[in-house]
Amino acid sequence: MKRKLSFIVFISGLLFITTLQAQYRPKNLGFGLRGSFWNMNKNDGGVRITSNRFHNDVSVNGAGAWLYFFSRIDDYWFVEFNLGGISEVKADDYYYNNDKVDVAAITPFLLGFRQDLMHPRSYSALRPYLSFGVGAYWISDIRVRQYDYYSDEVVVDTNFEPGGYAGGGFNFHLTPNLSLNLDAKYHFIDYNVKHDYSGFDFGLGISFMWGRYRSRY
Repeated sequence: MKRKLSFIVFISGLLFITTLQAQYRPKNLGFGLRGSFWNMNKNDGGVRITSNRFHNDVSVNGAGAWLYFFSRIDDYWFVEFNLGGISEVKADDYYYNNDKVDVAAITPFLLGFRQDLMHPRSYSALRPYLSFGVGAYWISDIRVRQYDYYSDEVVVDTNFEPGGYAGGGFNFHLTPNLSLNLDAKYHFIDYNVKHDYSGFDFGLGISFMWGRYRSRY
């Protein structure tokens, strides 16, 4: 019992110290890394593996990563640049060599804005926000077919689609310069919610900030 009580006291003290150290102080610039899962209209998402004597089917959908940069423009607003990479892979392997692999890769280049919902004078480590933006989505479809030992086919289609996004999330500041990030966006490819690649993007990552900002308040 004493060990459990000591452990609880230790964890509570650690959280209290972290909260004190993480008191929010506005910064000018930053960048972050985020892993994500994109739930596209064209598939159910996730990982699926099926196997039997005659057929192996592997499907990995919506896995991706983002690199983003942001700069403060006033007490509540940031401008953001997002560069992402999302892919889906589907492979079918048949015992009689009729194999096929389909790969779809999306590389978004997005410029947007983020609004911090907390008052600049708040020292809360938890900072919720809303975001929106527009940009270009570079979509590549790669199809590989093997019909027998001597017959292969590779087809690559690429195109740029305009689009936009809207979403929100929060940053939890571990220190004034370091925070955890949880983010959710809905991407409108070709500004069409029914587009095959439109859908929700859920991300988890970390961001780094520097440059002291002097609030007008």
